[in-house]
Amino acid sequence: MPKPLETNSDLLSQQLLAACKSSEPFAVLASAVHPALSDISDKPAAAEISLADSSQGLERLYQFWQRQQPEAGERYWVTRTWTMLSWQAVSLSLIGVYAAQRSLDFSQLVQGFNPQTGVVSGYKNLHLSALQQSHAKTLASTCQSLKQLLADYFHRLQGLANLREAVAMRLVKDQLARFMLLIAEHRCPLKGESLNQLLLPWYQQLQLSSKSPFFELELGPQSSKTLAKPSACCQHHLRQDGDYCLACPKLNRTELAQQLALHQQELQQC
Repeated sequence: MPKPLETNSDLLSQQLLAACKSSEPFAVLASAVHPALSDISDKPAAAEISLADSSQGLERLYQFWQRQQPEAGERYWVTRTWTMLSWQAVSLSLIGVYAAQRSLDFSQLVQGFNPQTGVVSGYKNLHLSALQQSHAKTLASTCQSLKQLLADYFHRLQGLANLREAVAMRLVKDQLARFMLLIAEHRCPLKGESLNQLLLPWYQQLQLSSKSPFFELELGPQSSKTLAKPSACCQHHLRQDGDYCLACPKLNRTELAQQLALHQQELQQC
């Protein structure tokens, strides 16, 4: 049987895998990319979120944002809770697949939660495969476990407030885009078109839209900054101290152009 032709996505994956590969322990890799991604196995958090026990951590997380930002309303509380629940697992998935190059199992994941700030950070009981598989199998296995974790979180959250599943998964896509951009900036600078090619298998596995969120903001004759346009609103603007995030989908064309022009000026002055 002839060898399958390599796609652009395959070639880009090989490039990123080569740039990210490391023999460092997974916990070291994760915290190097983002300090909040710390292994808390030996330093328990003030509170924990786990689907395997009755600690009510998820409920406490939602109630925190309900108390902290009463004026923002349910749309903000549930969206903020969801993004807090999902961000670590999404980020760790990318680190596992590209840096550790091992599949991740989230079935027993426990996340740290600070009841004073409402921030979810730190993890334990995250299992990495002992066997090195092909990149495609590693990605598929990790996505399968991530998808199940997100489905379990979503089901639990629906008992507290209403969040449309389509919106929840668009927020996950936004997290994938932002963190892939962060990894690329640290390890293997790539433009938006290439980043989206890398994410196509993730979109397929997680049943997300393949439309690219990336765009280039021109900074000069031969200079640009790759940014990711959110596909779902995080509702931060509903807070009394809130505003619209960069390239928020709720901005109209005029507002978006004004916001990007201001951001362009800020970047050019750096």
